[in-house]
Amino acid sequence: MRLLIAAVFSALLLLTPHDTPVNKQSVRTVAHKVSVAVEPTTPTQPTQTQPEQPVADTQLANAPTPPTLPTVTGDDHATLMALAGISSDDFGYVDYIVSHESSWNLYATEPTSGAYGLCQSLPASKMASAGSDWQDNPVTQLSWCNSYAVSAYGSWYGAYLHWVSYRWW
Repeated sequence: MRLLIAAVFSALLLLTPHDTPVNKQSVRTVAHKVSVAVEPTTPTQPTQTQPEQPVADTQLANAPTPPTLPTVTGDDHATLMALAGISSDDFGYVDYIVSHESSWNLYATEPTSGAYGLCQSLPASKMASAGSDWQDNPVTQLSWCNSYAVSAYGSWYGAYLHWVSYRWW
């Protein structure tokens, strides 16, 4: 089921307009619909002989959109890291750094320096190397952070040790 949710979340990120962050509730809603659709069912005898009425396209088009939040919430962290290619072994180091840098707010901006995003990239535009949606996609930001941690510090553990010693990375 976790893999299904990760796949659905990834698909939502690709299909959602870049100015609309995807939230946990929308992932759960879609994941539930997908899991219900793919779960095997036992055949039952129909109780009515009338054919089912199809849902009108206008009903689907007018369906309410779930609210979105700009800050990534707790249970999403591991999923986002996995989608960004970060090992689950590094979860504690990544969570510590990102929590201290941005409190998991993907729009966090340091007013003096202009550092931006989950990992406070400086300059912010460096994250464009991970994807054109770097300004509002947490997976793209974490992908860039992963590359930075490995290239600058050798690993997330090295980045964590630097952060603890100097209070920045």
